[in-house]
Amino acid sequence: MKKVTTFGTALGLFHALITRSTRETSDPERTSHKMKISHLVRYAILSCAALCFAQTAHADFTLNASNNATIRPAGPRSGGSGKVFFNIQGSANNTFASFGVVDFAVPAGTTVSGVTGLTLVLTEANAAFTMPGTLNFYLTQDTTADIEPVTSLLRYLVENAQEGLGSQLAPNFLIGSGTFNTTGNVGSGTVDTYMLTSLSSAAQAYLVSQINANGTIRLIVTPTTATVAATFAGYTNNTIENRPMLTVITASNNSASGTIAFQVGLENVPLNQPLTIILTPAVGTPITQTVTPDANGNFSTQPVPPGNYRLRVKTAGTLSEATNINLSSGNVSGLTFTLRGGDINNDNATDIGDLLLLIGVYNKRSTDAGFSPTADLNNDGADDIGDLLIIISRYNQLGNN
Repeated sequence: MKKVTTFGTALGLFHALITRSTRETSDPERTSHKMKISHLVRYAILSCAALCFAQTAHADFTLNASNNATIRPAGPRSGGSGKVFFNIQGSANNTFASFGVVDFAVPAGTTVSGVTGLTLVLTEANAAFTMPGTLNFYLTQDTTADIEPVTSLLRYLVENAQEGLGSQLAPNFLIGSGTFNTTGNVGSGTVDTYMLTSLSSAAQAYLVSQINANGTIRLIVTPTTATVAATFAGYTNNTIENRPMLTVITASNNSASGTIAFQVGLENVPLNQPLTIILTPAVGTPITQTVTPDANGNFSTQPVPPGNYRLRVKTAGTLSEATNINLSSGNVSGLTFTLRGGDINNDNATDIGDLLLLIGVYNKRSTDAGFSPTADLNNDGADDIGDLLIIISRYNQLGNN
């Protein structure tokens, strides 16, 4: 249970903060700018345009990672961090250059008639050295090679261009590529979804055989730019909510084309602000997707199997909203969410933690050292009174799960 700070205590902090800012601000124009209440809370409105599904004989299924390794020039990353984190870093990272290997165990009794794609979900666990760049994704048939620290023979091969893989873990299939977008120690918990649909007929046949044998699906993630440092949560990470997950898209579900198409109106956040959508079925593993609207506020998700779900929506700086939806009998439309601002530290609550973070950067503009984009809840380029009023209006509120 979260510790609640009373509004009276918080009000004292508000008063001290505003008093300090009044003493420190001598520019009348800037003072006027900071006191404008017109920047008070604006919300993200999500209007669901369509949810289209068709019933199928066999459902797609999702697997949680059963093992992972970060392979460096000296071998797999050792210690607890080797399993807690899953990093892919280009050659410019020198001794920390790495490719990643992640395993997914297929449970007993699972059978499929065909596979048309995979969706890999990785959750960011970022650090100061985190850098954006591009990645390649491979499906390997070598599921027996040791990936454990000390005993494994795998190495990041510095002579092998950027990827560092060489002929290791062969034979393998290149099944897709993607981009990692974060810089620095921000955005931990952001969910990145990679749709891997470039499956050759040989790759599809191998997956069907491996799944029906209830074996292991092993993926390799390699860096394709020298400076990339993609930092994700590993399968033993207990701090990040979502660890690596793999959804297998079966041939029988490919014709369903079940997508969720939204139109989004974001008044206080850029239209390209990533939105995290979590669909939790009555039974089974939640489906997590990250979607980014286009310039007109439109976006659509990957296919989702029919069923009953708890739908949860959140974006940076807001509290989550949720509702129950039934996708078992056809289309669902007309869903609307109002996302409430005020969650600077991304713990799905507006409370003393968010207030203290704002105090630490108060009166900073986007051109100032120390400015925090995360604390700029109304996206006006300043950590100021507008953001403070948002926190006041939502103080001690929690997101809906």
